[in-house]
Amino acid sequence: MIIERSGVGGQTGATERIDNYPGFAQGVKGADLADAMRAQAERFGVEILPAQTIVSIMVDGEHKLITTEGSDEYCSQAALLSTGSRYRRLNVQIGRASCRERV
Repeated sequence: MIIERSGVGGQTGATERIDNYPGFAQGVKGADLADAMRAQAERFGVEILPAQTIVSIMVDGEHKLITTEGSDEYCSQAALLSTGSRYRRLNVQIGRASCRERV
């Protein structure tokens, strides 16, 4: 089971074009890549719950009890947390001088 806080694919699905993903020499639209990943997961029987926020994970012996914001509870032997990422720009100045001009 995948419990996704936003749309499936996260930042990948919202990215216009991804040029550095293996297997796509010409790049791929982020939404297309996210759709392909979802289809593959579903083909293997993974249930995907979009728009769900997890509010707690408690350990009960060998099991993990996962509770969502809507008070739904799920029990699992394992939980993998993927906290995601956020887009940000580096605060660096890009000059136009060539390396030869600086030497």
